[in-house]
Amino acid sequence: MIPLRDINRSVRFPVFVVVLIVLNGLAWLYELSLGHQLRRFFFLFGVVPSFYFDPDYWETTGLIVGVLPLFTSMFLHGGWLHFLGNMLYLWVFGDNVEDRRGAGPGGFSMGRAGGLGIGTVVILVLVGWALGINPLYLIGGAEILSGMRGSQQQSQPAPGSGKGESSSDQMSQFVSAVLGSTEVQWKEIFARAGRTYQPPTLVMFDGQTLSECGAARAAMGPFYCPLDRKIYLDTAFFRDLKTRFGGGGDFAYAYVISHEMGHHIQNLLGILPQVQRAQQRASSRAEANALSVRVELMADCLAGVWAANGNAKRQFLEQGDVEKAVATAQAIGDDRLQRASQGVVVPDSFTHGSSAQRVEWLERGLQSGKIDSCNVFAAAR
Repeated sequence: MIPLRDINRSVRFPVFVVVLIVLNGLAWLYELSLGHQLRRFFFLFGVVPSFYFDPDYWETTGLIVGVLPLFTSMFLHGGWLHFLGNMLYLWVFGDNVEDRRGAGPGGFSMGRAGGLGIGTVVILVLVGWALGINPLYLIGGAEILSGMRGSQQQSQPAPGSGKGESSSDQMSQFVSAVLGSTEVQWKEIFARAGRTYQPPTLVMFDGQTLSECGAARAAMGPFYCPLDRKIYLDTAFFRDLKTRFGGGGDFAYAYVISHEMGHHIQNLLGILPQVQRAQQRASSRAEANALSVRVELMADCLAGVWAANGNAKRQFLEQGDVEKAVATAQAIGDDRLQRASQGVVVPDSFTHGSSAQRVEWLERGLQSGKIDSCNVFAAAR
């Protein structure tokens, strides 16, 4: 099957993705024009591993020119199928993590000149230098693309959210890896049940940003918005989790992300809309809160289901990982948080469940690896 599109709705034009596609296209056309000089071109701008172990290579080229092929090689292609396949996958799958860190309160980028990020400008300069093209032409073309699309958006805004620029830093890579793992496992689980899995988008931000469910603020912690099918995560939460709540560790952070993914699974299964309607009919605040607790506990269990299935295939859990995730679940239980903030525990006001409940349902998912084990609503009857 050849993917032609994904289900993520776009508003903001993916300028960075388009720039990469255009640059790859220019490099490919340049390759086609080289004829018998193509071999020399590949030796200059492609990665030849043996060169890096040859002292004479470094003496001849110097450090900067020597490492340049590690960057330029990503723009080289061996044939039309290679080029078209890579560009198709770049366009289709380049948008499931949307990085808004460093953006303003509304999620719009700050600190940019001419509508382009500094990283984009650096890439354009390097590629222009490598291919012998004046980088001002590339930068000007990218700014025109960005400006044209920006003016269209101001006059005709669309719902949803766009393909975001993805940071290459360590946290972005970690979050992307966890999200990718959850998508692989849930796609397989849904397929076994005869269902079609539709992935969410994960939005990283700092401070605050906007969602279709309203403002997303760091103080709210990670959350899932069913209206735009996006997970919102201020990565500073991970630091708070470790310093303030005593949680932490890679698997504990993955548990937080997969918990929010659990809400997306609930949305796909039609559970969230049912619960929202039931909450509207609830006779008291305590009854509505009890429904919220069940939703959260089920998401904990679904996080465990993901981990169980993923670990069965790739054995990524190490000794102590589960204990760290359990400690995290305990740390963010309503009873623990209420006792720390106000000195007393009010069970009727719980919206996420007690520490013991959260640990219980996380472990259920980890032990069974099946969605059926997560029926909190049946267990509550």
